[in-house]
Amino acid sequence: MPNITTPQGKFISVKGLCAYMGIGRSTAYEYLGRGVIPKNVIVHLGGRVLIDREKLDEFLAQKAGVDPDSAAKEMANSIYNERTGSSPISSRKG
Repeated sequence: MPNITTPQGKFISVKGLCAYMGIGRSTAYEYLGRGVIPKNVIVHLGGRVLIDREKLDEFLAQKAGVDPDSAAKEMANSIYNERTGSSPISSRKG
């Protein structure tokens, strides 16, 4: 059986999504609920919410036009800016 809590599996849990994107659990659920992460990336299995990692990677790369790590930071900045009007994450490379 594949491990669904870590980013190595085909599907990752919300906990895995948090680790993968470097975000907190409430932010992850906010991204999922508000449609920041598209519905075609999300799989509902019983009471579990799983994320198709390959589709997530494709979405992140397409959204930012760069690697998934940069896309995750861009998404986090966007949500933070909506909440506070300022950006906590530097736009530095690296």
